[in-house]
Amino acid sequence: MDELKKGILIVVIGLSPVILFALTFSTEVWYDKNWSNDAQGQEDFSIQPPNPLLGDRYMLIVGDYFSSYQGYIEGTVTIYNKGTGETQNFNINIDATSSYQGWDSDHHVVFLPPGEYTILWDFTPFAVDMYIYSHGWLMIEHDEPREVNELQTLITMVSGFLAVIIVISGIRIISRRH
Repeated sequence: MDELKKGILIVVIGLSPVILFALTFSTEVWYDKNWSNDAQGQEDFSIQPPNPLLGDRYMLIVGDYFSSYQGYIEGTVTIYNKGTGETQNFNINIDATSSYQGWDSDHHVVFLPPGEYTILWDFTPFAVDMYIYSHGWLMIEHDEPREVNELQTLITMVSGFLAVIIVISGIRIISRRH
């Protein structure tokens, strides 16, 4: 029986870092794609109690996919907490004047305790997409949460490799019992 317990413990220990790491990835909590191209507007949204491993820190991403030489996008985004009356204001500046097509954006860290919010925006000359993501442990300030950065890739590979070795060891211990 001791070998079985030891094997199960090794499997649990082997999988724990991978599971813990997976729970700290950024997730999308709100978005507005501005299909109507409203340069000004507002929308209500709510923040649910966050993953306890991540807390109340989020990333506001304002941006879009631009074709070449579309100009500068400027504006403001205000997030209003309906419960406390507090506001967070952000100036948005996106340089979409490059000679290639691609995603350009502006990033801002926001603190959003669970509750009801209103987001207001005012852009010139046109609206862009807006997203709010949970702020994962390994998110660097200008990372796109929709993309995995190099550090996340390395840690995922190493922890996955170690988990496989530890799980195989645990299974061998369990199978020796029989």
